[in-house]
Amino acid sequence: MPHLVPRPTILQTAESILRIERSKWIYHERALAKSLGLSIEILRGFVKSIGSSGGGPPPYDAAIDLNSGEDNILNLYRLQHGKKMTHAIDSEEPSLDHAVTGLNTYYQIGRKEIRDKRINIKVQIDLIKMVTGTHAALDQFGGEYKTKRQEIWKDWVEGSNPVLSALYEHDHLPYIVLHYYRYWDVTIPPNTTVTAVSSTVLELVKQEIVDLLVKMFVIPSSAMEQFSVLRRSTRNSVDMEIEPTNSRKRKHSPVSEDNSTSLDDDDDDDYEEEETESGADGNVDLTKAMSIQLDKGELKKLWTDGEYKRVGCLEIAAKEAHAGNDLPAANSKITMLGGTAISIAEFDAIKSIKKSILGRKIKNFDDLKEHINSGLPGDLFHIGKNQIVLEYVNHGLRYTKTSGECLSQEIHFISKHNNQKELRLDCAHMIRHIIICYDISLSKSSSLLKASSEGLQGRVPYHL
Repeated sequence: MPHLVPRPTILQTAESILRIERSKWIYHERALAKSLGLSIEILRGFVKSIGSSGGGPPPYDAAIDLNSGEDNILNLYRLQHGKKMTHAIDSEEPSLDHAVTGLNTYYQIGRKEIRDKRINIKVQIDLIKMVTGTHAALDQFGGEYKTKRQEIWKDWVEGSNPVLSALYEHDHLPYIVLHYYRYWDVTIPPNTTVTAVSSTVLELVKQEIVDLLVKMFVIPSSAMEQFSVLRRSTRNSVDMEIEPTNSRKRKHSPVSEDNSTSLDDDDDDDYEEEETESGADGNVDLTKAMSIQLDKGELKKLWTDGEYKRVGCLEIAAKEAHAGNDLPAANSKITMLGGTAISIAEFDAIKSIKKSILGRKIKNFDDLKEHINSGLPGDLFHIGKNQIVLEYVNHGLRYTKTSGECLSQEIHFISKHNNQKELRLDCAHMIRHIIICYDISLSKSSSLLKASSEGLQGRVPYHL
């Protein structure tokens, strides 16, 4: 007959929780169970018991509400986050799905007054997505860069492949360090550049990231054991040159010799001045890359390639930098309008451009607005001269199906002024979105042309 391990009592479990390692990170419930040496069923049973009647000896004989957020004798706080799914993730093995998919239960340890106020579950999930290459913000760097991070992050964590580990630490980790600089235990000055991040800082941050991945049940706890000794020699032993992110991006999107994307003559002079301006902090390449993105031709190319939000984010970042404002001010405006936050490295690069030159580059957005309006029919849906590009883009994109709003069947209404049919505002924006955001020729698409024509005339197409 197999030997049965006795089920721990409420008192034993409570004492184990009080002895558990304190961490600034919030635990996934399965990671907490592993840390306590319990099965997930026993942990859930314990939480249910103390939440209903206590069920243990004093002081655990009264119910303890772990969901209220108020201090309790266990210093344990339960929360749930995510969207409920049809098929719950119930695997016993750690995986990325546990952290970023579905509705999950988490636990925070420590009294409120001693908790790290910077950390919440949304920050942790956002950071994990960035580390593992699944974050939407990485789309701006191109699919190849995002895919590569997804492929090599585990090799970097485990140290199983020196070449890929070095690639991650050279080409990915410094940007993560700076993007989330306010969340690390190591102090990183806000104006630090990518090239100025030391190997010691990279290693310390790596330990924090691995600890987070363990606490969120993405990787097994055994991964932390690999961190008993610093492994900087791995990085130094690889004889290879790894290009910085932005220089590789420039290779994928070279400036065309065509007049529509060529650099102005005075832009070449700007680069020489900018190199002198930014050379002191060793970030000349990134400064040049950001300066190129602010050129007339490159802005038009980004717009033509469908990078509408990227263009809008660049405008706000450039104007805020020129005004002497800081990154939080810029990103506050950007995120409020549905854009993706600008990284510290990119914002610092923009700020390092000589102010007079940056002022001239900001005027390129006025040319871009004229370019956008010139491609629109008549006077419909034009962007205002003083309107922010991201506001203009977001206002149109809010009417797409992917944003949760669909074209109404009732596409017209009766005007109070002349009792004639008028196109509904949301339908007008949908047609505007089709014209601006998709490379579709209405003259070549009979069904789309018919639907648009009927909509403008106030008739309801049967297939909408």
